Amino acid sequence: MSEKVCKMFQHADDTTVTVSDKKSIDEVFNVFELYGKCSGAKINRQKSEIMPIGKGCMTENEQNCHGLKICENEILLLGVYIDKNEHVCNELNWRGKLSKIKMFLNMWIQRKLTIHGRVNVITSLLMFRLWYNLFVTFMPEWAIEEMKRLRVNFVWNGGAHLVQYNTIICDKTKGGLQLPDIKSKLCAFRLKLLARFLNEDYNVIWKDIFRYFISKIFNTKLAEEIVFMSLKDKYLSCIPVIYKEMLQSFCFTRENVSFDYTVENIYNQPLFCNSEVLICGKTILWNDFIEAGIIQLKDICYEVKPGFLPQNTIVEIVAKGNDEYDIDSIIKRYRSLQSALPELWTKTVGTEVYHRTNNRKIDINLNMNCKLVDFKMCSSKQLYCLVIDKLCQPPKSVDKWMNIFQEDESIMHKVWKIVNMFWKPSIMTELDFKIAHCCIFTNERLLKMKLVDNDLCDICCNEIEDIMHLFIKCSELYDFHQYLITKVELLLDTCDSDQVNSVVYEQIFMLGITVTLNGVNACQFC
Repeated sequence: MSEKVCKMFQHADDTTVTVSDKKSIDEVFNVFELYGKCSGAKINRQKSEIMPIGKGCMTENEQNCHGLKICENEILLLGVYIDKNEHVCNELNWRGKLSKIKMFLNMWIQRKLTIHGRVNVITSLLMFRLWYNLFVTFMPEWAIEEMKRLRVNFVWNGGAHLVQYNTIICDKTKGGLQLPDIKSKLCAFRLKLLARFLNEDYNVIWKDIFRYFISKIFNTKLAEEIVFMSLKDKYLSCIPVIYKEMLQSFCFTRENVSFDYTVENIYNQPLFCNSEVLICGKTILWNDFIEAGIIQLKDICYEVKPGFLPQNTIVEIVAKGNDEYDIDSIIKRYRSLQSALPELWTKTVGTEVYHRTNNRKIDINLNMNCKLVDFKMCSSKQLYCLVIDKLCQPPKSVDKWMNIFQEDESIMHKVWKIVNMFWKPSIMTELDFKIAHCCIFTNERLLKMKLVDNDLCDICCNEIEDIMHLFIKCSELYDFHQYLITKVELLLDTCDSDQVNSVVYEQIFMLGITVTLNGVNACQFC
């Protein structure tokens, strides 16, 4: 796997030591004792634990001799449980944490907070409790769903979910509440780990462990080159969950990825499960080629001169002298493979020679808001924004307002800005949010929910009570709106803008002024 050995891990006042035999335990305590004589510090054996793994075991006499508590199945390391049973480990790591979060939310839900206030509680006081565990271990699906349920119910105060989840996780400028999404944060953390894996200046032991496991995928013996492949979930069952999530997260953002290919990168390209190599529109996977050692582009090329290996050489490599192999099939597939290679690869093979001693680093850029950003330099926040943008769905109310006021979608960006003006009282921000999302409970909506007998307005009893009737069209509001119209006309009389004629009172009342009008703020009302 690797020649590197790491016997000790330390963080703050916690020390974790890994030893290969029982004699080493005595040596560890001899070192600690010597350190104690010099510094005055001592190891608290009553709080120290030991966990035998593999075929290792501890007798009762050995336990009494060392004064250590023996953990047969699970042990707590730096706040995270390590257990021989995956199910038990997940329960220990997440069940108690979810119970505490539930108690925390039940305490805060008793306070009269607005929707935005409850989101702030989740963002500022709750989510930081999860980030460490989420970064160093995986979160099972049941825990993710339970966490999502607790948070969403808290946001809506235990009532109806007025806006779909994939909208409230969006940025406020897009009609959302910026509610943190657990899966997206998990994806961002895994992408950050992958960026560190590709960073040659970041030297840690887990990178060798990761290389060991990914080399087991199809037994390809690949390392960093695995990022060029598009692997289905079923092919990743042989690696630990965290490493699986790293590759899945990268695959999720694949359309935003661009590679800066060097000659070595091209020669190291995997031939199989590579979206750049398609036959009949599909990636290929030929196990007999892989078993023969034909895995990367360099495996079908000369080592000392440009060009592809001839067909008879490939047949000899794959068949290995076995007469039972279908030689025609090998030749046919090899020709198809050469035809499927991108033009850049074919041109490189024909003009350049692969040098094994040259740097093999992989440079990746991510397209973020039409800007290319170095993947290795991306922060977790940037990666989270990239992931969340893929999941966000625009509010359903956008189409409704466009139909009512015959406007294009661009005005909604200004509407969300008006909704979230910093100077507005929180209760007003909540009301404007509900109006902009058309999620006020009118009789029209209540009838569809079978909570009322008819959808007529309870005040005028003449027309259907939809959102426009509730705020503007009801006859009982006529005098009120006439008063406001005179004030709006007075306001607009001072404007020096050619857009005054396009202003519609109903739109101002429901959504605010979405055009720039010079001189509006110069007028004061009585």
